[in-house]
Amino acid sequence: MRTSLLVLAAALVVFVVQEASADTARPLCGPDALELSDWLHGWGHGPIQCESPITVRVLYATPTDRPFRDDYMLAIRRTMLHMRAWYAQQLGGRTFDIAGELPQHCPLPREHDWYAADAWQRLEEDLQACGRVGLVHDPAWEVRPVPGHVDTVWLIFPDVVESWCAVGGGYNWTLGRGGRGLAMAHGLDLLDLVTPAYIINCDYRGWHNDGGGIAHELGHAFGLPHPPGWDEGLLIPEDKALMAGGWWLWPETYLLDYEKARLLGSRFVR
Repeated sequence: MRTSLLVLAAALVVFVVQEASADTARPLCGPDALELSDWLHGWGHGPIQCESPITVRVLYATPTDRPFRDDYMLAIRRTMLHMRAWYAQQLGGRTFDIAGELPQHCPLPREHDWYAADAWQRLEEDLQACGRVGLVHDPAWEVRPVPGHVDTVWLIFPDVVESWCAVGGGYNWTLGRGGRGLAMAHGLDLLDLVTPAYIINCDYRGWHNDGGGIAHELGHAFGLPHPPGWDEGLLIPEDKALMAGGWWLWPETYLLDYEKARLLGSRFVR
């Protein structure tokens, strides 16, 4: 009898430990545990298992001559968890899931300067060692599986800085952009997350926005376009929306009603 009770007690301890371990992943999956204290303090470690049909996976990519930086890793975690909570606030408690390591480190096989030119294409090719990273051209993927495409939205943080003057102007950057299924931050976005100050890159002058540009590009990865008229440079009443110019105001920006409806009808949120 005594032996049986000891075995039962040991099993109970294992169960409790397992449950506690599972709890550390919950702030990243589903609409629960989205309080500020969760994403600042209690979000756990290790791979995360989620239930959404499509999950977001985050890669921190380093060229061979760039060191792995703990401050970048922690800034990416903080930014993504803040972003996830912001989307939940916009979508009535529903939000996207983040799977895997946050972030997953992806060592690149070449030096920084190789990627500084034609960065998107070269990074996409070398990121394949860490996952099936790529754009999805079929809009049906947002609402149902499409053969040949993984059910993953990739958000890449490469420690790669394209110089504005080297490619003719900031609007010719290939990074700091997104499309359905994939968004890539610019190396300056990483610097921006850890250095809340004026950023100088060649003749570029940029102001700190603490992740707003990344939230905007993630919207593109979810299939959201710019509002009508924005690409044409027109003055539109929605200019402070996230998918227009509101990323400069982050987090004091918002999703438009039709953008919310599109996301709520997609496989990205639950």
